[in-house]
Amino acid sequence: MGDGIYGPFGVLRGGGRGRTAIRSGSWLVIAVTGAALCGCFSLPKLQSVNEGAMEQFSWAVRMNPENAHAWFSLGRTQLEARQYKAARRSFTRTIELQPDLVEAWIGKGESEQLIGREGAARKSFERALEIRPGSVQAREYLARLDQREGDIVDAERLWREALQIQPGLGGLHRGLGDILYIRGDLRGARDEYQAALKLDPSLSDLEPLIRDLESYLKLYGEPKPSERK
Repeated sequence: MGDGIYGPFGVLRGGGRGRTAIRSGSWLVIAVTGAALCGCFSLPKLQSVNEGAMEQFSWAVRMNPENAHAWFSLGRTQLEARQYKAARRSFTRTIELQPDLVEAWIGKGESEQLIGREGAARKSFERALEIRPGSVQAREYLARLDQREGDIVDAERLWREALQIQPGLGGLHRGLGDILYIRGDLRGARDEYQAALKLDPSLSDLEPLIRDLESYLKLYGEPKPSERK
């Protein structure tokens, strides 16, 4: 099973655009990160559960600073709470204790990206890919970095590699569709957006774009190569 679904601590991620849930022995971890997925908590309740999980994992690492799982779970909880610098420190400590934990490298990269350290984030994602060459998550994050930096050739390569590993993730089809749209391959973009929506109906914001692309292609056809960027 690919890393985009479950990691060693039960990390669950769907399609690259969803939230992340972490499953461990504690119901607090499930509640903190999974509540938004099922809609089972109101915002005030979710905040109080998050605070409870933070306190639990903070206590755990104080009692046993060598507990890599507790540091990792604390980092994920801090990331959810938008405490990005604290999360980076927790993921860094996790890596010191368990250097081959891909999910910790990805979490470190996420937190670095969110505090504006994109160069460091890239190194973290690249390290994750070195440890696990089949990592879909690492490819996804690297593709998005490339896309923001204007390297659409490498971004397209990474999206296609990710889809070869996990073709059933709607978010990956959407990512490739975005690249094809930028390139001016409107028919290819439409096809990827349609595939994304079919696999993940929650991506309903794609529906008007798909309709617009279909109307354009019907009226004008595919742009000529010289018209593409």
